[in-house]
Amino acid sequence: MKGSLGSVSFMALSVALMPVASASAQTAQTTPQAASDADDMAPGEIVVTAQKRAERLVDVPVTVTAVSADVLRQRQINDTRSLTDAVPSLTFTEGGKAANNSFRIRGVGTALFNFGAESSVSTVIDGVVLGRGAQGFSELSDVERIEVLEGPQGTLFGKNADAGLINVVTARPSHQLSANGEVTVAEGEEYRAKGTISGPLSDTLRASISGNYSYVGGNLFSSVSPGDRIGTVKSRGVRGKLDWDMTENLNWLAIASYYKTQSGCCSSVIQQFDNSVQIAALVVPFTANTENRLVQMYKPSFDDSRQFIGSLEGNLKLGDFTITSITSYQNYRFDANPFPVIPDALPPLYVAATPQLVTPYGSTTQTTINGAGGRSKTLSAGGPGSVTQFAQEIRVTSPGTGPLTYVAGLYYQTQKVGREYLQRWGTCPVTAGNTVGLPCGTSTTVLPIYVSNTLNAGQTSDQIAVFGQGEYKLTDKLSVLAGVRVQRETVSYFVIRPGASQPGDVSTLSVGSGSGNTADNTITGKLGLQYHVNRNAQFYATYARGYKGASYDIELTAAFNQTTPVLPETVNAFEAGFKGRIFGGRALLTAAAFYAKYKNLQVQAQAVDPLTFTATSIPTNAGDVTTKGFQAAISAEVTQGLSVNASVVYSKATVNANGLPCTFPQNNAAVYGLPAIATVAVGAAQPSNVCFRQLNTSGGSATFQNVRNGSLPGAPEWRGNASIRYEHPLFGSLAGFIMGSMNFQSWQSFDLSQDPFLSQPGYATFDLNFGVKDIDNKYSLTVFVKNLTNRHYYTGKNYAGNNVRPAGYVLNYDQQGYNVNLPKAADRYVGATFAFKF
Repeated sequence: MKGSLGSVSFMALSVALMPVASASAQTAQTTPQAASDADDMAPGEIVVTAQKRAERLVDVPVTVTAVSADVLRQRQINDTRSLTDAVPSLTFTEGGKAANNSFRIRGVGTALFNFGAESSVSTVIDGVVLGRGAQGFSELSDVERIEVLEGPQGTLFGKNADAGLINVVTARPSHQLSANGEVTVAEGEEYRAKGTISGPLSDTLRASISGNYSYVGGNLFSSVSPGDRIGTVKSRGVRGKLDWDMTENLNWLAIASYYKTQSGCCSSVIQQFDNSVQIAALVVPFTANTENRLVQMYKPSFDDSRQFIGSLEGNLKLGDFTITSITSYQNYRFDANPFPVIPDALPPLYVAATPQLVTPYGSTTQTTINGAGGRSKTLSAGGPGSVTQFAQEIRVTSPGTGPLTYVAGLYYQTQKVGREYLQRWGTCPVTAGNTVGLPCGTSTTVLPIYVSNTLNAGQTSDQIAVFGQGEYKLTDKLSVLAGVRVQRETVSYFVIRPGASQPGDVSTLSVGSGSGNTADNTITGKLGLQYHVNRNAQFYATYARGYKGASYDIELTAAFNQTTPVLPETVNAFEAGFKGRIFGGRALLTAAAFYAKYKNLQVQAQAVDPLTFTATSIPTNAGDVTTKGFQAAISAEVTQGLSVNASVVYSKATVNANGLPCTFPQNNAAVYGLPAIATVAVGAAQPSNVCFRQLNTSGGSATFQNVRNGSLPGAPEWRGNASIRYEHPLFGSLAGFIMGSMNFQSWQSFDLSQDPFLSQPGYATFDLNFGVKDIDNKYSLTVFVKNLTNRHYYTGKNYAGNNVRPAGYVLNYDQQGYNVNLPKAADRYVGATFAFKF
């Protein structure tokens, strides 16, 4: 039905535009495969579709980092999160579950982890915009290239790409029978396999099918069940394509893909926790330091997902114009049940005499874990989420020659987001019958008390937009650039919180339901100038306005009667750059300076009730972000067989935000020698960059801070990489190769509230690979070493039980401790890959 609707819409617009299209006599090229017909391409020329038409990278007035399939293979980049190894402007931060993982470009990314909110860095696969950022974290298979577009891309790629875009382009079916594949085996129980078969079914019909499978053993281990890996990820996927030349001027490309992941994401590990009393109280004590890989878990966490994407793309040549239609449907579902790293770390622990059955939408049986003093720990906090999205895009692409070139079109999207949740925990009061050291429930008169909350929520959005971007040549060398996107979006939500999940449980959240809706009209766009020094060099300067849409809180603690949405996030960005071939064309140099100002930053922060002045953590608009800096990259063939690549990004990203929680040191000012927390009366002026106590009408208070020019989390000022590769014939048809690469970054914070302890010093990592290959690239064997110097680093950091301390124990950071998220590449490991193609 939806495919048919897209076809009808496509053909209707084609007929309507036919008189206009026939007025010119040039042939437009809209696919990379056809780019060579538009221009004389130099050997090794890079072609991108950053402006919805195939163009040489050196001609595009946009900062784009293009990563080819060869580079992905050479650097063992098997999934999207590993793209940070090749793209210094791209950083990755790991959250408590996969849905909270995020990309950042030039320091800017998602600061609001609510399933109702969009990602600031959008992911596009074969022209299809993914509905949520979590969908973009996947294995890479059958990829032709990946383009990372820095800065807002809302004119051509949709409203929510206000920080940047990851554009994944997979290979079209080939005109001749071909196949390729890779098999990788590495330390840590890592096994990967991927392959593609492609070729013609007739003179006009071509097909391909690709698949991938990976099993990556967790790099953490259970201290409760020695030898059990924590964080194992198993994934598999398949993608099929049909490429049909229906007529000489009409081509259809149908794509269907299915991807499934079973993950142990996202456990963190204690690396500092000097309180020996608390460590000794754990079921299996361990040493908390940078070498620790033990996690105190009774049941493995899980974060599973599956995704289907189907699309139908049509390209119709009408005279010198090309009409393109992309009809797409996607369905994404996940089910997560993250568990605590340690069971409250309270001395001593209580464990329920009988395991309690808890079924949060498919989770397994759990064991109640409690601590002294009646403290308790969440048993489960998870449940499923879903995204269903249908989209239709129709656009016209002008010829690539002449004084005026442009892309213009219409876009429609409807999306439904669902969220369910269960939170359940147990507590056991300390009494004469339940003394310290005995299992909870030892007393026949004092039994565990269970608390649970449930949620059923959803959000629906509809958007329609008209967009266009063009270039007009004022002279042979000077062009003016202009683009605009006019859009209307409506968003509605519902929240139902029915109370406890099981009879006899106590519910701590209010029972009720609510709904609301909002609508927004917005205009985004782009202006710029481009000056071509010659065919292989240009200067450009652009201004772009970006936008990320409104959303509602649909998580467990949502205020069900809250009708105020999180307002749209906007950005005004400026960029000036150079692209050109130097050293006689042997090297490509790109450089750009940038400045961007984001307003109405969407964050998870403290909000104060206007009547009671009590504080609640909710998604809100808390301030603004400024990012400024420069980046440069060079890629060169020094001599035959010797290539060098290097890139660097400097990005100073600062944030202003009100109503943030105070940091751990601020809340314990006397211990850290900080100023005492001042009390601010109702209605009085609030200070900046200091923790203060806000009185409320009932005589209580809550602490806050207003940050000015703070460091944006996940945004190191410096990032860069460099690689050198050398190939040389050996004997017969064999050649040998060796490649070394390096990545570095400076200090970064992990906390919007500016806690100095939740940060990471700068570091550098080195990779090495070497092997043999056939000189015709039909097969290769590569041995690789990741993180050669065994430099430990992390992708997330948080405190370990910041309310945990025995009575009378002196409180300071060293006795407090923290957890970190450790990727596998934070430890050195060795592997090998065999690749083939024919």
